Amino acid sequence: QKSLKTILLGLPAMKVVLFDMDHTLIDYPWNFFEEFALDILDKYFGKRTDTRTALEIITEETGYFQSQGVDEEEFWRIYNELDPTNRLAAVRRGDIKPMAGAIELLSGLKQKNFHLGIVTTTPEISGRPLLEGLGLLNYFDDISFKGKIYNKPRPEPALQILNKLNGITKDVFFVGNSKNDMLCGKAVNAKTIHVKDNCRECIADSCIKSLNEAGKIILG
Repeated sequence: QKSLKTILLGLPAMKVVLFDMDHTLIDYPWNFFEEFALDILDKYFGKRTDTRTALEIITEETGYFQSQGVDEEEFWRIYNELDPTNRLAAVRRGDIKPMAGAIELLSGLKQKNFHLGIVTTTPEISGRPLLEGLGLLNYFDDISFKGKIYNKPRPEPALQILNKLNGITKDVFFVGNSKNDMLCGKAVNAKTIHVKDNCRECIADSCIKSLNEAGKIILG
């Protein structure tokens, strides 16, 4: 039954699910991005460090570049240039694949007329070919890739998708695997679903262990 507001405006009530991409919809080998960063540091800068530092580098939570005299801009130029090829090679090897239950969930939601979107900090040059290579791209109506200014946990990437909808959002869900995903979802008043093993101090509306459980929550 349509709400009075919807009837008065003559606009459809739209059901929306926004997804994080990496480690939520797409499954990667353990330390995939960290190993890639370590390889670049070794080959192009003659630097060696550990996996923990590599994680801080890719999450931009370290002063490593300055302390080691590494040109940060050049590092990211090389990283972003090689990233699409690196990911697609891993897809061909079968190392990167859709998360268990992802295709079934997306198919089921599309059949129920949900509007599906992705909010990711992955650059479009890497993300779009990856989604296409995994057969996931066509499930989505809109995608917000990494922005030059605003990224999760700020609401702008999610609002970029929601503001394009030609209707009133009746139900909005945000499915992700990180605190930033949940903060972004809450910032746009979405019902948040945190997909993560051993979820501690969860700030989400629902916390589940696998993507297979998300459909039950979204479809009620």
